[in-house]
Amino acid sequence: MTIGLAQLQGLFRLTWQDPREGAHAVLSMPMPRNAVWLSVAFVAVLSALLSGVSQELFPVELPDGRQPDMPWIIALRQFGQLVILIFSVYWGGRMLDGRGSLPEVAIVLTWLQLYSLPFQIGVIILVTIAPLLGAFMFMVVAGYLLYLLVTFIDIAHALGSVWKAAKMLILVIVGLALGLSLLLTLVNVSA
Repeated sequence: MTIGLAQLQGLFRLTWQDPREGAHAVLSMPMPRNAVWLSVAFVAVLSALLSGVSQELFPVELPDGRQPDMPWIIALRQFGQLVILIFSVYWGGRMLDGRGSLPEVAIVLTWLQLYSLPFQIGVIILVTIAPLLGAFMFMVVAGYLLYLLVTFIDIAHALGSVWKAAKMLILVIVGLALGLSLLLTLVNVSA
């Protein structure tokens, strides 16, 4: 299956105008399983490239004198975080009687990540020109993308309520935080 630029623009426009229909349109695209995971990797690489550009524009000195991560490490971390989010949202939805399959959850979360890239680029440009306005726009974009995330989860799992999807997302975040805390305690990592 090939997705052209015109089809991508149509999906962007539809997601902007009606997020629920945008999620349905993304889910209705026939996509083989291997293409789903390749899309996850592709979006992780694009996010890493954007992160690298951001690091070049706004260099950060780490407190212990280390250099920021290499782009390939950022890409691996982005891929790992997206995969963990996909599996967490999939299993969290299943616990709340969601009907979404793993590829469906992967498709909508990958699309959301791709959809967010132009907004992130806009925020980076705005922060460069007007830092305070850029910081405000960052908060607006973050709120909008959180709304989209909850809406897309609701559609992917057919939960029937954005409130149920929001509850599931909160449970997933708490579960991930507790799991990571337990893991770090077991491997004896201290501050």
